[in-house]
Amino acid sequence: MANKKQYTNVSELVRDLSEDRAFAEDFDRHVSRRRIVKYLFALRTTRGMSQKDIAERLRCTQSRISKLENGDDDDLRLGDLCGYLDALELSMHLVVSPKNDTAVNLVKHHAFSIKEIMDHLTNLAQGDEKIAKGVANFLGEAFFNLVNMLGGSARRLPKRKDDKPYIEIQLMGIDSIDRDRDDTRVKRMDCTPHETVCE
Repeated sequence: MANKKQYTNVSELVRDLSEDRAFAEDFDRHVSRRRIVKYLFALRTTRGMSQKDIAERLRCTQSRISKLENGDDDDLRLGDLCGYLDALELSMHLVVSPKNDTAVNLVKHHAFSIKEIMDHLTNLAQGDEKIAKGVANFLGEAFFNLVNMLGGSARRLPKRKDDKPYIEIQLMGIDSIDRDRDDTRVKRMDCTPHETVCE
């Protein structure tokens, strides 16, 4: 039996099997114009909701929801998008940035967003010891996870000519997070870089 070629998406299948290059390109354009509405459809179906359920929550007709899901992203109004997401009990966060923004600037933007949310968490904990303990536990976990993510990215950097890493990040002396302790904190959090070499 001959091996069947595996495709990662329908566009790839159409490009490979269609003899009409113009049709394949038109199909790609059509798919790219429907990314958001396809995502909305996927969100709705994974929550087990029908178009009628969404329509009832938005106080509109089911045919309007059908038209929205079968339209192009260009036809989607911001108010409809927000309402649809609200009906799914989701919220939308809009990021506006320069078209050719650098990856570094995007990381910085998200880092500052994370800081704002963490500051909000610590403000919620003011005057409530139970919340403060929970937030402290979360901050310890977040710190551990962020440092691990940075270390993972650093390990994927190419080696220098002398075969040494540009930077190596490791957490030293961390036992584990003890969720059963009353003070809910990370034990022995001695976090120092194993070796940092930057040129």
